[in-house]
Amino acid sequence: MSDPWTELRRLTPARVALGRAGPALPTREVLAFALDHARARDAVHLPFDAAAVAAQIAALGLPTLTVASAAPDRAAYLRRPDLGRRLAPGERTRLETSPSRGADVAIVIADGLSSAAVHAHAAALIAALAPRLGEAGLSLADVVLAHQARVALGDAIGEALAARIVVLLVGERPGLSSPDSLGAYITLGPRVGRTDAERNCVSNIRPAGLDYDAAAHRISWLTGAALRLGATGVTLKDDSGLETARLAAPAVPQLAARTAARPSSHRPEFADPATARMVAFIREIGIPVERGEAIGALLPGILVRRGGLVVDEPRLAWPGDLLHEAGHLAVADPARRGGLDDVGVDAAEEMASLAWSYAAALHLGLDPAVVFHPHGYRGGSDALIAAFARPGGPGVPMLQYWGMAHLAKEEPAFPHMLRWLR
Repeated sequence: MSDPWTELRRLTPARVALGRAGPALPTREVLAFALDHARARDAVHLPFDAAAVAAQIAALGLPTLTVASAAPDRAAYLRRPDLGRRLAPGERTRLETSPSRGADVAIVIADGLSSAAVHAHAAALIAALAPRLGEAGLSLADVVLAHQARVALGDAIGEALAARIVVLLVGERPGLSSPDSLGAYITLGPRVGRTDAERNCVSNIRPAGLDYDAAAHRISWLTGAALRLGATGVTLKDDSGLETARLAAPAVPQLAARTAARPSSHRPEFADPATARMVAFIREIGIPVERGEAIGALLPGILVRRGGLVVDEPRLAWPGDLLHEAGHLAVADPARRGGLDDVGVDAAEEMASLAWSYAAALHLGLDPAVVFHPHGYRGGSDALIAAFARPGGPGVPMLQYWGMAHLAKEEPAFPHMLRWLR
């Protein structure tokens, strides 16, 4: 009979099923722990060989620039995290005079707490990432290599380079089974003072964790989604896995055919994936949605009932209308929202619902044309999309007045939303 603990150990590098020798661990496990602990300590103190990494990046055809944080050495870096978040004197000026200043994306390689991770994986990850960013039409600044750097140093570097977004690759704090784990932090509109809540993180990048291609796909997806949405961090949900699943599905047609032929006891509530995604979002923010008949509705397939939506998918001509109607409920006076059986005729709420639905579409990674389709808006759908793509737009001042979006001079600006319900 096989030992189930042995099978479990094959599935994880975690310390499980170690066994025992009397009241203690077996000698081999004690020695293995000591070895991993030593590797983790070495990874923290290993000097950053920026010249070697720069040579690897140059082999990819990308120019580099090396800077240092305000931490003068490793001891100061470890004891004073604040120094690792600031550029050393004179470095900002060097960055501001870079010929690549003003590019879309600034990639920063920071030694962080594991130079070993940077040495092993940074160049390989950039080799997978740079073509994806190029295919998306994004320009790259010179790759910056940063000594004694913390994550927030990317804000200062990206600001000095006037980049739209910064992707910082950093050696993560070593674990006892992963001394060489690389992390990627994506921050839109980098500037000194950004918080960790304004970043997205992709972690555990290494062959034994998230491989280079998968990590590059996730980073490039987040970069594109951030630029469309106008925000990173807690506002931006990482749905790159959904796209990966869709792309991977046709790769095994025999399996797909067998799955389609086999009856399933679980059917999705809504057949159209975009409809299902919008419904999930509307419910998540607190607006009820149920399936049902919507005969004679003003917008085909959608009724407003008791402060929620009734969706009749067979009659739903334009799924994006879901966000338009949800927008009416979201910006309605909260004192009367729960009893609404119609969207009302308040002009301010009508304009605010347009801005709301535009922000919601970008939040979900949808083309605004899904909401502002040619069959509505009295032929002005393209003009509305263009208006919202510029600063401001109809209804935005009402969202700001109700505290749902930042004021014009505050960051992140609309279409970033502070909250989804008035």
